Amino acid sequence: MSRHTCLIFLIAFLMLLSFVSALAPITVERQLPETVKAGDTIQVKLNMKFTGETPSGIIITEFIPEGWEITSALPAFTEFEGKISWLLYGEDVKNSSIIYELKVPENFSKPELIQGSWETLNTSELISGDGILIPKQETTTNGDKDKDKNEPPPADNTLYIIAGIVIIVLAIIIAVVVIKKKK
Repeated sequence: MSRHTCLIFLIAFLMLLSFVSALAPITVERQLPETVKAGDTIQVKLNMKFTGETPSGIIITEFIPEGWEITSALPAFTEFEGKISWLLYGEDVKNSSIIYELKVPENFSKPELIQGSWETLNTSELISGDGILIPKQETTTNGDKDKDKNEPPPADNTLYIIAGIVIIVLAIIIAVVVIKKKK
């Protein structure tokens, strides 16, 4: 095998490695109770998962509905104009959870939305998982409690997989063309 062919295979291998690291995402997923009762305090959990190389730091931000009050959080947060943020760096950036509690307003009667995002130096994305706070109904008409469950869809890495396959196929085609030209 010539040095030129070895170089092509090395480039293809490096491209494949970069593709694999692209499939190692950061995920932050929110968990909320199924229903919420006015006046209650609820727990919100943000589960962080780092697959592959862990970033040096991450900022997580949640936008809280107007009139809702944050009563506690672990770790500590910064609050500013209806949003709360956590800056995690160093040893704090690991597979873990952020847990905070919200006091539900007494006049809570229609669904509310909690939105959030995370960002690192290289990328940012919306927080996945639960996002709608649904008022608890006092009376139920049927016994099917699982009917209203809202399961989030699984992460879709189709685009990354297709891009990786295209890169690998192109690398193979280039290698074959170079080998045929040498003969």
